[in-house]
Amino acid sequence: MRPRHASRGLALVLTLGLALPAAATLPHPRSKLIVPGRSIGGVRIGQTSAAARAAWGPGDTCINKVSGECSWITIHDGVASFTLRAGRVVDVAIAAGPKAAGYAFDGPLRSLRTRRGIGIGSSVADVRVAYPGLRRTERELLVVADHRVTSFTISGGRVAGVTVRRAKRSR
Repeated sequence: MRPRHASRGLALVLTLGLALPAAATLPHPRSKLIVPGRSIGGVRIGQTSAAARAAWGPGDTCINKVSGECSWITIHDGVASFTLRAGRVVDVAIAAGPKAAGYAFDGPLRSLRTRRGIGIGSSVADVRVAYPGLRRTERELLVVADHRVTSFTISGGRVAGVTVRRAKRSR
């Protein structure tokens, strides 16, 4: 795994949030659980596009439903998206919405949490306690296990976004 690529999912989410017209709503997942290395709000790595879209409900914009990006965007409340390859989810991400001085940590996506209580708005200290042994890059805390990575992107000492994806294989 190369740390410089760890935030690719969140960077894409934030870029989409600024570049695409806003969808009317954020996802309404039945599950509020983030499972490190596996899923966010019921959208799982390896899941079909149709199943992932059903897990989050209406309001998405899909660039390409086979090998592309599906996103739910509100300008102020945040962005949620997943990336597809061959019709299957390869990464899933959520991010806090922008605010004049950083991020809106109190948006609706804050309700998505790990079983250890970590999600958007959590402090760096809380993430470190919940996941000892994580890796640190300049802007991220990474939980790496079973060829999958969960990236907690940090801004101002708090989690601004969460991405779950497959780890890059070493050559």
